[in-house]
Amino acid sequence: MAHGRVTETIPDTAYEVFDLVHAYPRRLEWDSLLLAAYLDDGKTEAARGATSVCVGKFRSEVRKRLRALKGYFERCLDHARNAWPG
Repeated sequence: MAHGRVTETIPDTAYEVFDLVHAYPRRLEWDSLLLAAYLDDGKTEAARGATSVCVGKFRSEVRKRLRALKGYFERCLDHARNAWPG
């Protein structure tokens, strides 16, 4: 199966990008490979225990139980800053 890589520099903070990536009602505004993106089980916020569902335009479906919270993301950023100063 052919594959490739797409990269994009987003002129926002990592926190704003995190919020955008996890705002499922807005996901189709920027992710052109998806046909549908939503949170399952009546959840309205991407938080611990919520299940995200992403359906690709080629009908692949990925369900992922969200484990990482924003606090976890912030700790990872802090760790990265300390590991690679500058």
